[in-house]
Amino acid sequence: MPFMMGDAVSKDNKGEFFYILTKFIEFTKQHPKMYGDLTAEVESDKDILLMLNGIKKMADRLSVSLEIYPENMLVSYNPNWPVTEVKKLLQSLKENDQDWCEMFFEYMMYVMSKKT
Repeated sequence: MPFMMGDAVSKDNKGEFFYILTKFIEFTKQHPKMYGDLTAEVESDKDILLMLNGIKKMADRLSVSLEIYPENMLVSYNPNWPVTEVKKLLQSLKENDQDWCEMFFEYMMYVMSKKT
């Protein structure tokens, strides 16, 4: 079964979770009117840049598997990012045991709140 939003994040599926998170970050960059652009403050805030680099590094753990298996066998998410998927993403991020994940969750909430 592919990793889906709402699944518990463990050491065995961190790569899948962070891969999906990078897809969401790319989505916000391409569609900033919907949720805000999570990369917009990278130039002025080096902490954000460090977090984004950390997320990318964790997502890159999946690159070997993606060479063998198609994406839909490893992860399942809606690329249009409806609100329900984003809520599941936020919840998974908030419950992740890495310290900076909670900080990134708060940053996402800040960016999204500027859009509403």
